[in-house]
Amino acid sequence: MAKKKKTMYVCQNCGYDNTRWMGKCPGCGAWNTMVEEVVAPPAEERRGTASAGEPPQPIAEIRAEDLPRFSTGSG
Repeated sequence: MAKKKKTMYVCQNCGYDNTRWMGKCPGCGAWNTMVEEVVAPPAEERRGTASAGEPPQPIAEIRAEDLPRFSTGSG
């Protein structure tokens, strides 16, 4: 499912920005100067993989370490 585009409203008079439209800009007090702008997601959100560039490994080749376990007292 596609993500919803992020919209910002920016005052054309002073540059004040907000996620909601306002009739009067709180930054400069001008009326009807807020204009809708679509914001591109940051580069890390656009990347299609969380990998650090290493090729995938078969699960049978991945070694699991035996770590000491701690008792929590529950169960």
